[in-house]
Amino acid sequence: MSEQQKKDPQEPGTGDKTDYKELYEQLQKDLEAAKSEAEKWKAQSRKQESRAKTNAGAAKDLEEANTQIAGLSERIAAIEGENATLKANAERAAVVSKVAKATGVAESIVSSLAANDEKGLTAAATAIAEAYKTPGGAPNVSSAGKFPKDDDGNGDSGDWLRNAFQSN
Repeated sequence: MSEQQKKDPQEPGTGDKTDYKELYEQLQKDLEAAKSEAEKWKAQSRKQESRAKTNAGAAKDLEEANTQIAGLSERIAAIEGENATLKANAERAAVVSKVAKATGVAESIVSSLAANDEKGLTAAATAIAEAYKTPGGAPNVSSAGKFPKDDDGNGDSGDWLRNAFQSN
């Protein structure tokens, strides 16, 4: 039994005289201690709530930063892909130029060939050059350098040209 129950005048068989004033003061002290403890826990709760709000703000900031990082990572990957494509195109352009100079085939024709390496492009460009090679040098003209003379014999009137068109 507790002391309070020992001193409780309500119980039968206790002939003690209880000091209510002392009991009241003790209860007041207990009440003040309980209120003090409640205030302490209330303050602790407010402190934790403030920390939780701060942490929630920090978590939101962290989530935004992670989202930005993910977006930047995607941009970096896209830029790296474009960079690789540009490098490959530049390398191919250099090979196409080299092969075109070596084979005498126009760069526009060499660039349209399907081969990707120098060996394949050279083989294809050489085949094109061989297939479309014009036979030996300048065209054969029987009257090269010979122009008919006009009536006065100096050959500058241009009648020979008119006569050539009229005879055909």
